[in-house]
Amino acid sequence: MSARIEFTGSDFARAMAPLSGMLKSKKKIGEALIGFRDSMVRFELGGVVGKAPATGEWNGEARVAGTFLLSLAREPPSAERLSLLVENAEVKLQAHDASWSSSCQWETTARPDVFMAVNPSRQERYRLAFKHSDAELERMGLTDFAAEARSDAEKHVVRAAESLKVLGISEEELRRFVVDRLSS
Repeated sequence: MSARIEFTGSDFARAMAPLSGMLKSKKKIGEALIGFRDSMVRFELGGVVGKAPATGEWNGEARVAGTFLLSLAREPPSAERLSLLVENAEVKLQAHDASWSSSCQWETTARPDVFMAVNPSRQERYRLAFKHSDAELERMGLTDFAAEARSDAEKHVVRAAESLKVLGISEEELRRFVVDRLSS
């Protein structure tokens, strides 16, 4: 398997701009996804997406360390043309005189399109965490995000169940209600 796409350095810098906002974040940086659809390369990290027009063949997604994309966002290459390729479980960004690489996991299965705000509300976080399967969340690079949201929601369920105990509503009944409501 190999994949290769090309784009301009200026388009790449514009695609990295949304991700550069994450450079000062104190949150744990998870995995990033690199995909290609409708003549656009897509860089996604923690629900933040940057896109650039590109040409080439890229039939899947590369899952890379988020720190790799952030290092490119910090200082995007200034070359006129850039190539992005995947070979032997490694993604490489190449300019005429330099290259950057990271190990990757290549995936060819489709993942759901999920649109998430940069700073989602508490309810949006919960809904995302409960609406998608663990496999889908993993494919989107949101496993840690969802685990944190689910843990937070569970704390609310436990507190609410304590108050509702006098009405004969069990913690399990309340949990089922919340999960059903958030997953629909």
